[in-house]
Amino acid sequence: MRSTTAMLLALAACAGIALAHPAGSQDGRVEVSRGELEALRAEVTRLSGAVAELDAAGPSLAYDSGWVVVTEGENTWLNHNVGGEVGRYIVLCESRPDLTGPISSAGFGVDNTGSAQYGFDWHSLTDTSIAIYRGADDVGARMVRIRIVTY
Repeated sequence: MRSTTAMLLALAACAGIALAHPAGSQDGRVEVSRGELEALRAEVTRLSGAVAELDAAGPSLAYDSGWVVVTEGENTWLNHNVGGEVGRYIVLCESRPDLTGPISSAGFGVDNTGSAQYGFDWHSLTDTSIAIYRGADDVGARMVRIRIVTY
């Protein structure tokens, strides 16, 4: 664990506050004027606010569709009503053939092979809805789950 003196010096250095530190001091004390102390208190308050803001803005699960049955060759629209800036969304998706089948993202992206369409994808994301399309010939993505994480 760092000593209080070392932490004080590090904080002062980060804040650009020059503290008086006697060159010959054997006990490691730091002399701090009232002005320097007030500047350090202000910096601690600023940093505490910045940390709280980062915590509040950190990644957060904003929406979970649960498992939704999607029909082959059709769009399924989900209303998520997350709001906010869509550019700050992370869309996670996974599929499974049925409620007991393995969960996978292997079918993500519609593959047009010859005249057949396999897989699923999401598109048309807004701050209130998202569409899921399942290929007309797909057999593995009967159920899809969409989660939206915001940051």
